[in-house]
Amino acid sequence: MKMAAIVGLVLITLTGCASMTMYPPPPGFEGVVDASAEPMPTLMAKAIRYAQIHYNGNVGEDIAINLPPGTPGVVYYAVSQKLGGGHPQFDSDEPAYHIVEVRFWDMEAAVDIYYPRQGIYHDFVTMKFTKDLFGSYTVKHTRFWRISKNTPKPNYSESAMDAVSAPTGPGDEP
Repeated sequence: MKMAAIVGLVLITLTGCASMTMYPPPPGFEGVVDASAEPMPTLMAKAIRYAQIHYNGNVGEDIAINLPPGTPGVVYYAVSQKLGGGHPQFDSDEPAYHIVEVRFWDMEAAVDIYYPRQGIYHDFVTMKFTKDLFGSYTVKHTRFWRISKNTPKPNYSESAMDAVSAPTGPGDEP
């Protein structure tokens, strides 16, 4: 009986100490988190797809995507590939899906996202995900926020502009 209690306490302690990864990383941790490493692009794409399906039904359209500042172009490309389309947001007047932050730990994740509602208006939601034993993430809970803050401006950069076309391999002409 005592052994079962000790094992249970150890398991609770170990799972309670799980580390969390955030993107964009907090100040002082820049360069530690690779936004192109899984599950970052997958979680970004799943959040955008969920918002498309459940909040405005524009699946199949060429949508604008805005990822956190400093996100490499390869991540824009990976997210658009997972979505089957999309492009980096270049024009601040274009409605876009704005990924603000991605957090994940063990079997759970959360994504903060602005999504287009009507015209240039956007709503803000936090999506909580769970990961099954096969590694697939599904939305388990959403939390809408009443935020009177302006939506993020386009975070495009030269690397984001390169993401509009597929990366070329060695020997391929640009």
